[in-house]
Amino acid sequence: MMYSPISSVVARNATTVYLLVQIATFWPIWKWYIARMTDGSDEPWGVLALATAIAVTIGQRRQMTLSQNHLVVSTGLVLVYICIYPWSPTLVTALVVNASLACTLSAMLGNKGIHTGLLGLLVLSLPIIASLQFYLGYPIRWFSAHCSSLLLQALSIPALADGATLLWRGESVMVDAPCSGIKMLWSGLFLSFTCSSLNRLNALQTLTAYWLASGMIFVGNVCRVSVLFFSESGIVDTPPWFHKGVGIAIFLVVAGTVVWINNRLARRDGEIIRCPLPHTVSQY
Repeated sequence: MMYSPISSVVARNATTVYLLVQIATFWPIWKWYIARMTDGSDEPWGVLALATAIAVTIGQRRQMTLSQNHLVVSTGLVLVYICIYPWSPTLVTALVVNASLACTLSAMLGNKGIHTGLLGLLVLSLPIIASLQFYLGYPIRWFSAHCSSLLLQALSIPALADGATLLWRGESVMVDAPCSGIKMLWSGLFLSFTCSSLNRLNALQTLTAYWLASGMIFVGNVCRVSVLFFSESGIVDTPPWFHKGVGIAIFLVVAGTVVWINNRLARRDGEIIRCPLPHTVSQY
């Protein structure tokens, strides 16, 4: 079959037009997104995830044609967005929007299905930290306190967990909201999805990395709560920087493990594309 440059150009232009139509259709979500990122109601970390997703799309773009399967799924999600927009919570609607965009962008990256790492980055680009803190903050603090209690008892320290509080010799050490680990969870998953995207992991590999990273983050948070118990209970006198230093040190260990997991999963034909560990660390 003779290759037709004209038909190729038409296909690329059609895909670009379709993507622009999607972006225009979702304009109410962009208005809401900008407002949430600038009104101080949530952490603006999602901008970093959005910029990373855009960089991945530009850097790994292989084609500009939209397959029939991608077109059907993406258009179906656009129709779902139109149907649920009037009554659905905006955050839920935004998830549908990002899924639709991820489908279109996945086609540009040459994926037969949805690029799971890219989808994860788009989900993290939403203003979800405040919502995660509201809905998952206390359950995670409760879980961390009870696991920390078991760990401390294994070290012959009879600390008991009462809700999200550790009790020891009449003293109460509360696992407060900043120690829930929500920001560590977001940062760890951002690192995991970024590495999965850079290593071009398939859906199963990306989901495996996601679950292993989530487990490591929770373990890291339990270790942080346990170490800080010694300081907060007065068992050990520590310098002012100890609390922050412990958080940074544990996150570095967790981040290194997340990168290692992704690099191990990235074996393809004996080749490993190694994801570098970021040099910047956020405050926890």
